[in-house]
Amino acid sequence: MKSPPTIRDPDRQEDVPTGKSIPKQTYNYAFGYLRGFATILVLAHHALLAYHPYAPEASADMLASRWWQAFPVLDEQRAAWAGVIVSFNDIFVMALMFFISGLFVWGSLKRKRVRPFLRDRSRRLGIPFVAVAVIVTPLAYYPAYLLSGSEPGLAGYWSMWSQLGNWPAGPAWFLWMLLAFGATAAALFIYLPKWVDSLGKSVGSFRHPRTFFFMLFAVSGSAYLWLGVGFGADHWSSIGPFAFQTGRLPFYLMYFLFGMAFGAYGLEHSILRQDGALARSWHVWFAIALAVFVGHELVETMSYGSSGNGLLWGAARLIFFVASAAASSLFFLAVFLRFANKPRKLLDSLDQNAYGMYLIHYPFASWIPWVMLDLQLPAGLKAIVAIVATVALSWISTSLLRRIGPVGRII
Repeated sequence: MKSPPTIRDPDRQEDVPTGKSIPKQTYNYAFGYLRGFATILVLAHHALLAYHPYAPEASADMLASRWWQAFPVLDEQRAAWAGVIVSFNDIFVMALMFFISGLFVWGSLKRKRVRPFLRDRSRRLGIPFVAVAVIVTPLAYYPAYLLSGSEPGLAGYWSMWSQLGNWPAGPAWFLWMLLAFGATAAALFIYLPKWVDSLGKSVGSFRHPRTFFFMLFAVSGSAYLWLGVGFGADHWSSIGPFAFQTGRLPFYLMYFLFGMAFGAYGLEHSILRQDGALARSWHVWFAIALAVFVGHELVETMSYGSSGNGLLWGAARLIFFVASAAASSLFFLAVFLRFANKPRKLLDSLDQNAYGMYLIHYPFASWIPWVMLDLQLPAGLKAIVAIVATVALSWISTSLLRRIGPVGRII
């Protein structure tokens, strides 16, 4: 009899067998599959940046203008729908990723204790962070260097890179922040374990999804207000390769802590259970998420064209941003809890490979649009090709890399 496929618990290094024969509590398919889907959204997001209708113009001076770190390749042809998807993803995807990552942290700490937990996190997150920062990201940014009109070649590229004053790590910023948040969780486990248990009981008391929404909105909004108003949503800070979105740092931390609190309480006893109120009301959260996102886009559009009260428009943007992040997160949580709670072969493969896909996708997301720059094709078609090719090549490459023993044990 053929053995069932294996997938990884988000915070466990050992393989967990899947299939009808395993206990239901062994693996939560909904959250594993949702994490894989969110990874595809990240890949699509980066593949679409080349066709963003409002992307800044490329500069020949890569030291003076750093927009190339966000938009490595820009096609002269742009697609309006690419801007909508990029905006939608930018609001909620990474917040949701931090939430999902937090779900299993407290259980992992209780199972492993602090030192083994930190050791495993360092291996699973720290080693890939170094590899991505040193190898993958410079490879992804080389097309930007070619488009700047600089002399092709590694010597010139390194000369430019060494003058940046920091080391761009690209999407690897997520890894070091997860490592830092994990260390924060370990500190709470040592010094304030009862506080986390109390926090878990608080979120466990939510009996209706709207309570979860309003609490997530209020807490994450307050956290975002702390730095988001002063720095804005697009400001980045960095120390060497350690970059983060300045205004969103406490915002992301709140999502991580909410996830940790639900995990501490027990998913099967909360509104995040598969037959819970959130799963049953997925269609309601679709309508809410759509309405709030449309409101966000309208506020963004009107605020940029207005000469009125900047503080008022800033408050409106903050409110709709935070509300859209919460509503979209609840919608996708509801959909996957309702419809993706049983093993599926394709989704198993995605879940197995999602982490590696995140690690290696960035060069595909920049080189594929670069290859298509001179093709006389509609921007929308190029964008679709870029998404499909980035996802497919990242998926295939990861599945091959995971066959290498030391690599497979990490990713």
